[in-house]
Amino acid sequence: MIGYVTYLRLALALLLAGCAAPAPARPVPSSQHNAALDYGSGDTTLPSGWNPPPETPRPPPNSGTVVGTSPDGTYLVDEDGLSLYTFANDSPGNSTCAGGCAENWRPLAGERPLTQLDGAVAGNLSIIERDDGSTQVAYNDRPLYYFSGDTASGDRNGDGLGGAWRLAAP
Repeated sequence: MIGYVTYLRLALALLLAGCAAPAPARPVPSSQHNAALDYGSGDTTLPSGWNPPPETPRPPPNSGTVVGTSPDGTYLVDEDGLSLYTFANDSPGNSTCAGGCAENWRPLAGERPLTQLDGAVAGNLSIIERDDGSTQVAYNDRPLYYFSGDTASGDRNGDGLGGAWRLAAP
């Protein structure tokens, strides 16, 4: 059985341990600075005794273009799951959607490397040059577009519009 005095000593020790001043933070050497630790306050210090892991090289954001298939595998999507469409008025390797058309049906900009999320589109992706000099991804030589009426992954609001717009099928 713990005596009353022993209990008070233990409680006092725990209370004082919780009130102890924190160890001073040490500055991070510039070679170890990790931007993820800078929360906008300018504070780039790490907790005492903590060293960040060595940084691994990462590809720059938006490096390349990624295309895959919908969860049910019936149409093409980008890396965020947004639906991709083809336009019946296009000819192989040539986009005819420009001006106001391209505002509602934004071309899928083409950047190398072209990457597929799954094997369903492997080898069928290419980049074409548009009349304005920009590039666009094509699937089986059919230019790919986003529909402005799709706002979330899985939306397919443009399928069948005007009788000319279809979900791009793998």
